[in-house]
Amino acid sequence: MDKQEIIGQVIQTVIHIQEMSGRSTEGIGASTSPVADLEGFDSINGEEATLTLAGSLGVDLPEDFNLFTSGSRTQPSIEEVADALCGYPVRRLWHDD
Repeated sequence: MDKQEIIGQVIQTVIHIQEMSGRSTEGIGASTSPVADLEGFDSINGEEATLTLAGSLGVDLPEDFNLFTSGSRTQPSIEEVADALCGYPVRRLWHDD
């Protein structure tokens, strides 16, 4: 999966969380910082999104890691979240026989 596809996954995940919470999804894009720019998107939503993305992308993330609030930037953009995801190993979901 390339970076643009990962950005798309992050956007869809954030949109889903906002919709499920009854909040606006208007204007969500690669430059959006969910924590800074989106009404009601907080660290708990960040944890939910992190777990969803790790599972759907098959990425191994450190325990208790939040892509949206951990690290050197506490309010990363969606593109920065995708960059972070690109830096983690992908779990193999099948075996070569």
